[in-house]
Amino acid sequence: MIIAESLKNGDAEVEQGSGQIQTSGEMIDKVNSAVTEMVNSIKTVSSNLSDSTVSAWSMTDCVEEIALVAEEAAAGGKETADSTQQSSATMEEVAAGSRQLAILAEVMNG
Repeated sequence: MIIAESLKNGDAEVEQGSGQIQTSGEMIDKVNSAVTEMVNSIKTVSSNLSDSTVSAWSMTDCVEEIALVAEEAAAGGKETADSTQQSSATMEEVAAGSRQLAILAEVMNG
């Protein structure tokens, strides 16, 4: 009877151990799934960061282009101002020459 009882107890312990192994296996599967989800999340974040970096580089390029256009516009504005000053000086010379011609004309007619 002791042998039968020992076998029964052993069988119960094997069943209990099998249940614990199954539970442990299920827990390992859950941990594995959680790790897989974490890896996928990290990949998504990494991809988003890469996209953000590319966007930032594009924006930097655009800002640099705008700065160049602004510099060119400023240079064009300066050239226009210089040209206007030259035209004004030339007009003053023409007006002075006209006045001198008018004076000479009066002297000759006079």
